[in-house]
Amino acid sequence: VFIFIQEGGHFTVIAILRIKLFE
Repeated sequence: VFIFIQEGGHFTVIAILRIKLFE
């Protein structure tokens, strides 16, 4: 996950994390 943040896709990662948290 943190790797994607460095790639510049932090927004996408946050969205995925929120979906997992809600599930």
